Amino acid sequence: MHTIYKPEARDEKRYYRVEDQPATSSPRCADRSLGLNLRSRAELIERIRKGLPVKALGNLARSLGLPEREVAHHVGISARTLARRKTEGRFHPDESNRITRLSMLFDDVVELFEGNTTSAAHWFHTPKKALGGAAPIEYADTEPGVREIQDLIGRLEHGVFS
Repeated sequence: MHTIYKPEARDEKRYYRVEDQPATSSPRCADRSLGLNLRSRAELIERIRKGLPVKALGNLARSLGLPEREVAHHVGISARTLARRKTEGRFHPDESNRITRLSMLFDDVVELFEGNTTSAAHWFHTPKKALGGAAPIEYADTEPGVREIQDLIGRLEHGVFS
């Protein structure tokens, strides 16, 4: 068991209470933009290890408002590899991990925009001064880039001008 913070019903953004939950549960399983029906972080990890189904990339592409090939490019999957994976029906674990990383990051942006996927997608594609003039999706291909975007999201959530 570990402690997580959950919003109170009164005001989802301001009041928090601490609740003990099993380590396998998580409000953030990346199932929103991937379109997977996941119940826990442990299930997400198992799916990544087995390889995500190809439809997960299509769902993420629709959420981002981009063609599948462009999303595949942003996670380091070539057009030829994407065509092979479509035939095979699933991605390899390393590819699945990169897809999930992008999905979880985008889900954080959707949360920042209070569930508005269209605004989140626009923000994700628009260059940011805080990222040296790059769009967040351009930074999302490396772990340090993901952390920089998460820091930017945190600053925005707390009203820090960035």
